[in-house]
Amino acid sequence: MGNRVAELAALVDGAGRLGRAVTADAAGKGELLEEAAFDNPDLLVAVAVADGEAETGSLATSWHSNKFLNPVPDGAVLPILHLNGYKINNPTLLSRIPGEELANLMRGYGWTPHFVEGDDPMVLYQEMAATLDRCMAETRTIQGEARASGKAVRAHWPMILLRTPKGWTGPKTVDGHKMEGFWRAHQVPLAGIHENPEHLKQLNTPLELAINNEIDRFSLAIDVINRLPHLQVAGAHVKEKLRDMQIECRNHAYTYGIDKPNVADWTWPF
Repeated sequence: MGNRVAELAALVDGAGRLGRAVTADAAGKGELLEEAAFDNPDLLVAVAVADGEAETGSLATSWHSNKFLNPVPDGAVLPILHLNGYKINNPTLLSRIPGEELANLMRGYGWTPHFVEGDDPMVLYQEMAATLDRCMAETRTIQGEARASGKAVRAHWPMILLRTPKGWTGPKTVDGHKMEGFWRAHQVPLAGIHENPEHLKQLNTPLELAINNEIDRFSLAIDVINRLPHLQVAGAHVKEKLRDMQIECRNHAYTYGIDKPNVADWTWPF
């Protein structure tokens, strides 16, 4: 049984069961039948598959599971093949073949691939969101046409080929060794945070990551002020205070390796 993550109720973690994601977890051939797309017409299951896992025999075979999905009574599966280039200590095969060859491989399996590639988080977030919208629209079109006619057809369902560096947004180097975009990122990059102050300083706290990606509460408040013309004058000092709070939180995380208690324990007031 996959592990459910408390913070994300709809997320099922199938870690440790390499190769079974597309079939057992998504299509419904295994234990997770209650999560399955079969006989669940309104369900769309997004399945993240790493390129290392994709080399297993069971996963390579499971690409054919789309042939068992009927767009009339069933839901759909949206595979997201993550090409980060490395498994535990070696390059991955699918990340090394040319993009068009990989796309043709997936088309041969019966999927319609969409590429999302890059290393700029803010650009890639927008591209990923737009691609997800496009894939969902294609899925609903396939289902709508089949359900309107009542005829079962073999559909070429959309999928996403996501290419980002291994260890993306993590430390680029640790102790002089390349980390991001290399196999070392599959290991424990910062193994000595309790004994090594330099390792601790390289470890991002949750709030630091949010600030880096401009999705923290302070950045969101600043964005709201910037979008409302009547707040430009009155909100100027508020934006300055919010940026000061960001700096204060960064400094605390850098010094102690954890977020400030009033930040870590904060909850929505309603």
